[in-house]
Amino acid sequence: MLKTSIFLLMILTLSGCFQTEDQESPLEREAPVQQDSGTNANGEGNGKKFEEPTGSEESIEPAGEVDVKRLGQVFGFADENGKRLLVNGSEDISKEALSGMTQAIGEQGNLISVVYEGWQEGDDTNNGRDTSPNFSHLPGHIYAVTEGSAQPNTTYYLFQRKQIPLDSLLPITTDGQVVTDSDLGEQIENEKGRTLQQLWRLADLGGEAKLYLALFRPDGPDYLFCMILRQGESLAVLDFPATTKDAYSVWRVDDLGEIAPHHFTYLFAARTSEPGVLVGMEWHGAEGMNSLLLHGTEDRLTQLETRYGRYTSP
Repeated sequence: MLKTSIFLLMILTLSGCFQTEDQESPLEREAPVQQDSGTNANGEGNGKKFEEPTGSEESIEPAGEVDVKRLGQVFGFADENGKRLLVNGSEDISKEALSGMTQAIGEQGNLISVVYEGWQEGDDTNNGRDTSPNFSHLPGHIYAVTEGSAQPNTTYYLFQRKQIPLDSLLPITTDGQVVTDSDLGEQIENEKGRTLQQLWRLADLGGEAKLYLALFRPDGPDYLFCMILRQGESLAVLDFPATTKDAYSVWRVDDLGEIAPHHFTYLFAARTSEPGVLVGMEWHGAEGMNSLLLHGTEDRLTQLETRYGRYTSP
C-alpha cells in the first residue's frame, strides 16, 4: 500500500511539472509579439508585425525645424578677407545674446562658425557705406570666423544653433526662367484681379516648395509685384504694392518701375515647425540691398520683420 501511494505521488508531481511548462511556453513564444504595439521607429502606429530594427532604423530622428517665433534679427557683412563679420547696431545688445550666436549663413547657404570678439568704435574716415573697404571704419559688433570662410563683402544672418537646426536647412536651386504655364498665370491673374506683365520661377527650395516672382502691368499710378510660394497645388502670395507718379523710382530709388530675378539673391531656406518654409534673401537696388525673411505656409506668405539694409552706393 505504501509503495502504491509513493508511486501515485510521483505521477502527480511529474504531471504538475509538465503542466507548468505547457503554460509558460505560449507566453515565451508570444513575448516578441507583445513588444509590438503597432509602432515604427518614430513611435507612429502602422499596425505591422514587430520586426527587429536594423542599425539604420535605430538612428532615424525627426528632421530639424525652425520655430520662426524664436528667430533673431541679427545680420552683418564680411570684410575683404572673409575673416570677420561686422554687425551694425547699438552697444546696448547684451553680451550674452551676442556671445550666444555662433553660426552665420550667407549667400547660397554658405555656412560658417563665428565667435564674438567685441565692439568696434569706428573712426572719422567712415564714409557711411556698408562695404568691406569701409569695414574697419564703421562702428559695430565684430565676429571672428572660426570655421569655414566668409565670402568677402557679402551679407550674413547670425543665429544660435537652437534657432535654426542645421538639419532644417534646405538646398536652394536658383532658376530665373520665364514661366510659360498659362494655367498658373491665369490662376495668379484671377487671384489678384490684375494683368500679368511677366512671371518667373525664382528657385526650388529643397524639392518642398517653389518660389515665383510675378510682375503686373501698372494700373495708373498703382504698381504691384508679388512673391509666390507654391507647395504642391497650394499658392501663398505676398504683395509688394507701390503708388507713385514717379515712374523712375517706384519700389526703390532709380528702379524704373522694374523688377526681375537678378534683383534677388538667397541666403538660406529652412523647414519650419508650423508646416512650411522659411526663406532668407536679399533684394538688391541701385543704392544697396535689403534683407528679407519670408515665411510661407500652405496658404499664407508673410514677411518677418528684419530692419536690415546695407547702403553701398559708390
